[in-house]
Amino acid sequence: FFCLVNVTQVRPGEIVLIQSSTGGIGQAAITLARQHGAEVLTTVSLQVKTEHKIREYAWPESHILSSRSSRFAQDILCLTNGRGVDVVLNALSGTFPQASLDILAPMGRFLEIGKSDLLGHSRLDMSSLTRAVSFSVVDLGLNASEKPQYMADAFSKVNQMFANLIIRAGAPLVVEPIPGLPRGRELIGELVISHGENDMVKVLPGAPVAAQFHSQATYIAILGGLGGLSRTLSVWLAEHRARHIVALSPCGPDKPRTRGLKRELVQVGAHLHALHYRVEAKAQLHAILAHCRANLPPIRGSIHGGLVPRVRQLSSSPGVHD
Repeated sequence: FFCLVNVTQVRPGEIVLIQSSTGGIGQAAITLARQHGAEVLTTVSLQVKTEHKIREYAWPESHILSSRSSRFAQDILCLTNGRGVDVVLNALSGTFPQASLDILAPMGRFLEIGKSDLLGHSRLDMSSLTRAVSFSVVDLGLNASEKPQYMADAFSKVNQMFANLIIRAGAPLVVEPIPGLPRGRELIGELVISHGENDMVKVLPGAPVAAQFHSQATYIAILGGLGGLSRTLSVWLAEHRARHIVALSPCGPDKPRTRGLKRELVQVGAHLHALHYRVEAKAQLHAILAHCRANLPPIRGSIHGGLVPRVRQLSSSPGVHD
């Protein structure tokens, strides 16, 4: 209604082309255009949809064209003796918008209701506009937010038309449970999605986000040593932009492995601050944190991998029974 009545102001005797017309929007557009005295041409993608049009609307087959190729444009020019159509309601993408624009009659109006080409930055040949045709994009959501009164008036008139049985809902009404939605198939009419409490739905997991640390921050790693897993973790932090790594371990700064790791991290632009620390020494930890606050960038994270080993017989450990 908003497209054909508010925007294009379709008039009696005009020829209207409705692309992909077997869905709910297309069927409503057909009804409205005919109510306003227009001659309607449509495109469909399958023969079964052609049969549906002939059966539902007593439509001449010559007015139902294939949207599988842009040949429909030549067929329309033949039907209209080369003049073309006055209005195009388009939801197709690819080469079809250009083919439809090329067959607009002088002073014709083109309405784009799809978004694929708009979001894909598709191009159109502007030479068609020399016939003083107009190109409009209709976004009902944007109209509702920017011009709410226009939409309220349109909905009021549509509701009145439904009440007076001038228009009806698209047919047939197809009810599809959520688990069946991934099945790709052609649809005639309206689709209603149903769901049950135990329905299983396939989801596409999001791409994993790589860890990124702040280069102007300090990260503290409380480790049991600086070999094996501890060394791998320090290198991983540096590879992900950590530039100040404080490693607290019993090894201290003077061990050969510590010096080797420092040299390796310097090559990727990171600084390893290896400090001697025993995990049970709480007062020592407070002193280390004070040192970091005074001499290093702000602390933005820590990784705790320390432990206090205790030697005992397995049979005397808690939770172990004969």
